[in-house]
Amino acid sequence: MGLDGKVISLRAGGIGRYAINLIRAMAKKINNDKSIEIVLFSGPQTQLDLLALDNINIFVSNRMMKVQSSLVRSLLFFPIILPQEKVDVFHGLYLPTLPFFIKRGKLVITIHDLISLIHPEFFTWKHRKIMNFLLPKMLASADKIIADSYSTQRDLSRFLKVHDEKITVIHLGLDERFKPDSFPHVEKIKKRYSIEGDYILFVGVLEPRKNIERILEALAILKKTGKIQGKKLVVAGETGWLYKGIFKKVQELNLEKEVIFTGFVDGAELPALYSGALFFVYPSLYEGFGFPVLEAMACGTPVITSNVSSLPEVAGDAAILINPHHVEELAWQMERLFEDKELREELKKKGLERSKSFSWEKTAMKTLEVYKELA
Repeated sequence: MGLDGKVISLRAGGIGRYAINLIRAMAKKINNDKSIEIVLFSGPQTQLDLLALDNINIFVSNRMMKVQSSLVRSLLFFPIILPQEKVDVFHGLYLPTLPFFIKRGKLVITIHDLISLIHPEFFTWKHRKIMNFLLPKMLASADKIIADSYSTQRDLSRFLKVHDEKITVIHLGLDERFKPDSFPHVEKIKKRYSIEGDYILFVGVLEPRKNIERILEALAILKKTGKIQGKKLVVAGETGWLYKGIFKKVQELNLEKEVIFTGFVDGAELPALYSGALFFVYPSLYEGFGFPVLEAMACGTPVITSNVSSLPEVAGDAAILINPHHVEELAWQMERLFEDKELREELKKKGLERSKSFSWEKTAMKTLEVYKELA
């Protein structure tokens, strides 16, 4: 088996976390199983130390360590190197990664979302053109497609006419560190980010599809009624595509004193931020899976999220689901959670129970089954 390890990096966002946790879990599953060997192909930003590998069945190939471009890797190097490394099944953990012009062995690709097709307005012209060219070719080249959610499976069928029998839905897992944190550690992390008193939380990349501006508009509605006096909105995450409108909206709505931008937050600190929040709000317009919703529930934090794409699939009945385009509805549900402690407790219990359904062990086991089907 072969895996493209280029995205084994904390800076690779959700895809990086997928790669890191999947490989860790698979390493535990195949330890001392001589019938399965995995070759990881590293890249310039690969952080192998994150995997803590001591598995004799996982090997690292550094032959492409200096090749940054995913396209160059997939089009030029993989067709040559895969046969030399005797890889019979190759798994592309993200797009673009499959050697679709010259196919070698069986190919598996994970599709996390189809956002470039469904919401092209969130991307540059260049990015749209590249993705719209590559996606159909790589899907056609793949022998098996792994989708993060049934929502993504439906999108593949609807927009690209991919047959369901070619797709295996494998939900992502939950990192074990996401659980209710202790009060002293929560206070320590709050102090680090200059957070005082009660706060609500958003976690994610600052970009249009995350719909952060609607949170700000809802917050402005509640500010006028005096419902958020002394409370803050904490926005945790790096800037992404077209992020400047978010900061402009804060100024337009005079929310400078009500909003704290933390920037990138290390994963070790996230459980404390989740645990300390009154509730978590995530009105994203589209998600292939939605890690933050699952993480918040696992930390015992009540959740408001969108009723679109994969988010209801992840949240189940353990969160408040809203129309992400209706600011008034979002404001009303936020007001409910500010005022109703019993509702917060109910959602906390449901969220903790719901989060137990997701594990990287399950994800790894089902992924290995896909490999075995093709081998």
